[in-house]
Amino acid sequence: MRTISDRIEASIVRIPESGCWVWEKALTNLGYARISHQGKARHAHRVSFENYIGKVPDGLELDHLCKVRCCVNPNHLEPVTRYENISRSAAWTYRKARTHCPKGHELTDDNKYTAKSLGNKYLCLKCKIQRDKKYNRKGE
Repeated sequence: MRTISDRIEASIVRIPESGCWVWEKALTNLGYARISHQGKARHAHRVSFENYIGKVPDGLELDHLCKVRCCVNPNHLEPVTRYENISRSAAWTYRKARTHCPKGHELTDDNKYTAKSLGNKYLCLKCKIQRDKKYNRKGE
């Protein structure tokens, strides 16, 4: 029976320029590496981290410091809170840098609200009021 280290080694290509261990086997629809381990389908980067470094502390998730989702190099992974992981993402950076909504309204402190149902995403208050009027709802 092959060890988990052997299985990881057989499933990666090492990229010398970046140091990434790129997974060549199954990927999720979001591009994360998948492996069957202990009878379950698991994220391969997490299995790699646990195998080479140790347990991921409770309440934390692994951030790919290299930003390559299919990388399983444990040295490219850092245990962080979900908030920290999301705040480091390119999408978060883009959203935080936006100055206007898609309809052209300026996103000032007075004209944005937090949609908790959408993961605390900032949305345009003027657009919300227009939608609420259109559908006969009260604005909040």
